[in-house]
Amino acid sequence: MEIENELFVDVSPQRAWDALGGSFGEICRWASGVADSSFEPASVGTLLGGARTCRIEGVGDISERVTAYEPQAFRLAYEIEGMPFPVRSASNEWVVRSESGGSVVSSRLHLSLVPVLGTLISPIVRRQMGRTMSLVLEDFKHFVQYGAAHPRKLATKSGQPAASGA
Repeated sequence: MEIENELFVDVSPQRAWDALGGSFGEICRWASGVADSSFEPASVGTLLGGARTCRIEGVGDISERVTAYEPQAFRLAYEIEGMPFPVRSASNEWVVRSESGGSVVSSRLHLSLVPVLGTLISPIVRRQMGRTMSLVLEDFKHFVQYGAAHPRKLATKSGQPAASGA
């Protein structure tokens, strides 16, 4: 299954890319569900082959190995390991493009679910992951436009319940 989301951000494509691709290991600075993150490069000067580890609230640690890194095209893709059952495999692609004096940031998440059970619950997984990715994009938009984490992220850091929505 593929889940696609995109959102307009009122910053240049380069600024959006710098926060997304240039600071890949620092997603915990702005994504509400990510409590901690780090990046281990495979080689100097590129993200390609490197792996980001994210501690996801309610899930645990996942690893994201970079499979495509194209800074000139503002494109980044990675395979995700450690997703909870019933996800068999997962990957995500981010693209930033110029539009209307700002940027459109898009995410294309591909999930493969276990047979039988995955088929039965795929509508629930699609809805849940679609909502999660929408929130991630909202968090990103707030971070690049205002230079600070979304209030939802700040609430989770302070121990208060996180507010839903934008």
